[in-house]
Amino acid sequence: MDPTVSSDELYKLVAFVNKPEAQCGPLSGGVAIDLKVEGSARTGPPTAALQAADLNKDGFVNAIDFSILSTQYGNTGAGVQADINKDGKVNSLDASLLIPYVGLEVPQQ
Repeated sequence: MDPTVSSDELYKLVAFVNKPEAQCGPLSGGVAIDLKVEGSARTGPPTAALQAADLNKDGFVNAIDFSILSTQYGNTGAGVQADINKDGKVNSLDASLLIPYVGLEVPQQ
């Protein structure tokens, strides 16, 4: 996949959470995330960022990883799989570290 993107493209992703509201706070049906890509191109993400976003460690950042994140959205505590930035909670910050890499293969080391 060519990681080059055009400027001013707008993407919309929606994650649905299948948990009672008590487990995920005010998030009850899903969360919509608007993404705007700015700039003319990128050369490729750092390997460490791709590895962190590959939540199931299958070598690809894809819908499976996004599904893991959306299922765990709102969870807190140490060692939560989708807590990409390791701040103890799965939230939009973690989504922002995964979404740009969806569709990319993780380089082998």
